[in-house]
Amino acid sequence: MTNARRLSDSGETMDEADLSVIESCLAMEEELGILPPETTSPSQIDRSRRIAELASMFSETAAAHEAMQAAVQPGWSVQPTAQPGPYYYEQMHPWYDPMGSQFSFDPYPMDLTSLWGASGGEGYNGLNLHPALDPNAWADALPEISTQLEPQQHQGPGEFFSSSGTDRLPRLPPVLLDPLALPSTSTVASEEPDLQLHPYVRLPTLEPGVVPKLMFRCGVFGPIRMSISAYSRFSILRQLFAQKTLNQYEANEVASAVEMLVTKTARRARKKVKQTRPLFAASTLGTYFLVFDYLASAVQVFGGWRELPWWWGDLVSVLDVGYRCITPSKLARESSLFNTKLANGLLTALEIYKSGQRPPAALVVELKRQLFFSKYGPNQFKGSYWDPWREDEVSFSKGESSSP
Repeated sequence: MTNARRLSDSGETMDEADLSVIESCLAMEEELGILPPETTSPSQIDRSRRIAELASMFSETAAAHEAMQAAVQPGWSVQPTAQPGPYYYEQMHPWYDPMGSQFSFDPYPMDLTSLWGASGGEGYNGLNLHPALDPNAWADALPEISTQLEPQQHQGPGEFFSSSGTDRLPRLPPVLLDPLALPSTSTVASEEPDLQLHPYVRLPTLEPGVVPKLMFRCGVFGPIRMSISAYSRFSILRQLFAQKTLNQYEANEVASAVEMLVTKTARRARKKVKQTRPLFAASTLGTYFLVFDYLASAVQVFGGWRELPWWWGDLVSVLDVGYRCITPSKLARESSLFNTKLANGLLTALEIYKSGQRPPAALVVELKRQLFFSKYGPNQFKGSYWDPWREDEVSFSKGESSSP
């Protein structure tokens, strides 16, 4: 493993077997919530220290994986053990803990009756799901998906991933107009700002004269530098999309970051490893969801596509989202129920992305809130690295402008 890392850092050629091992290890890191160093790049560390850190990191990864496997109980009751880093929140939210100075993770970032439905009727697979996360509520939004798409059949500028393209998606049920569905005790339940202005979905525009970079010249399975962290690219995209406009350099940075994330995702998805345990499924699908949302956002900023590009069929062909996690027993822990719901909501969103559209803002925002704020969610989204995304939600809920 260390030799493969050394080859990756030195720029020497790696065969597919070595690359596959590295990709699998990195995927395991993500699912277990093990994040790379946030402030130190590999080039800033001497080689011997780096090797020692990698050896320690993968030893801890293996131990954590074994512990998690041992914790699996009937009904998929995997209980996350990682503790979230401290970050602050306002009392306007029902899951804020006024007795402690730091943010308190709640199993559900919204009222339970609002999330699973207050009517008592059963939703998808027997769960009373909030409509934003119920696949049946979005059935009409999912056109038949084909990997052998013929671009000449589609006409009109910017038809794919354009702001006007979302008009073809079904109108949201009234309950989704307040996607957070806060309990009546909240003082801001009816005062939430326009959801289109939320940092999770808001997009910049290009400055005059900016020409978008042509992405994926080598396809979605092109060469990739394993030493570059996906988390750093997520951070770059968050900061750039928080701006009002992008100049030529910034637009190129968006394209490069998206290329790296999509290539990593495509190579990982190509392995055809379908996660069916809700916690692990939500972890993998959560990463896919963020990558596809940034891809859709970038294309939308760049003006949309008149035709689906030649590499699109390759990308969607490896993204297997045509399934749903089976609802566990009613005796299962809340963590299993929550992650089943979350995983199925992510699958629904990914199906919409595959069709060439960005899901409605209500669905995108709600899924990101679930990923970043629930204590039952995947460990990888609980770390302090994701605090800037949580701070975006704080600022939006308070009516403030978030900063990059």
